[in-house]
Amino acid sequence: MFKHREILIAHLIGWVLYGLLEHLSHLVYDENHWQGSLGGALIGALLTALIAFNYERMHRYSLWQRILVFILLGFITSIIWHNSSRLLHQQKTLQELFSSDISAVLSGGSYTVLLFAAWAGLYFGICFYLQKNLQVKNSLVLSEQAKEAQLQSLRYQLNPHFLFNVLNSIDVAVQEQENDTAHNMIVKLSRLLRVTLETDAIHKISLREEISLLDDFIAIEKERYVESILFEKNISEQSKACLVPSLLLQPLIENAIKFTWQATYNKKIELHTSLVGNQLIIELINPYEQNSNNIPDGTNTGLNNVIKRITALYGNRASLATYKDANHFKLLLKLPQEKH
Repeated sequence: MFKHREILIAHLIGWVLYGLLEHLSHLVYDENHWQGSLGGALIGALLTALIAFNYERMHRYSLWQRILVFILLGFITSIIWHNSSRLLHQQKTLQELFSSDISAVLSGGSYTVLLFAAWAGLYFGICFYLQKNLQVKNSLVLSEQAKEAQLQSLRYQLNPHFLFNVLNSIDVAVQEQENDTAHNMIVKLSRLLRVTLETDAIHKISLREEISLLDDFIAIEKERYVESILFEKNISEQSKACLVPSLLLQPLIENAIKFTWQATYNKKIELHTSLVGNQLIIELINPYEQNSNNIPDGTNTGLNNVIKRITALYGNRASLATYKDANHFKLLLKLPQEKH
């Protein structure tokens, strides 16, 4: 009969309290009309429930039409309830009521009209409150869905270039009958793809797990490049339990590898992590020869997508900054410290 369970509960509690208070008011004057108080509360609850039922079923009508019908039904039911209450309290007999003229039937009903008006005010107030709450919840759900869709889109933008290159390298290894190389690359690639496809864009894993996935990625990249690139990791023990968005570091490492591969000396990539206050600090350093003609062109898609991703997840609590000099390119990623 009511769309919301909260309204039904409030409705029942309200009429029970009314019946109880009316009964207590009679006891003050040494009158025991508990049957009248109980019956009046029950009839009032049923009549107002019927008003609510009709109002909630009038979806096709305009708001003003629904309100007018509500007022009309409220007035009629208040008169019915008032006279029913008089019968239950033995103030009138059924014969006297039927023999009364219209003015007698309507007399003394102002109290009842005010009572039903108070009920209507509470009914509409609770309805409005619940409707606003529902709108806020729906808005939050839609906002989260939009954010997740945006993050998923950004995440999928991180992988295609790398995927195509790996598949090409596997093809070359197969043609050159380097079966072990092809097998190792396929195994590590499948693990990365499984994590990408099985977890959503807002899923977070420990930095320990992220570094493990990063090791697979680096192993694949080492297979692709003939010359060895040195990777140096300095991961603090305290930071390993911190949560980070899954595969967040992959595009940053890929970008570092691209520049390191073109370097003419010191082909070393450094990854450092630490905890400073309530922040996880991730520092990535790779060679950068400012005056070299071998500097690869880039669109900064990977860096920009990582910035968009951490902004969507953390807002202004996270940041990504880059610095470069004549020999090094440094990337500084700050994330809020989160643990299981």
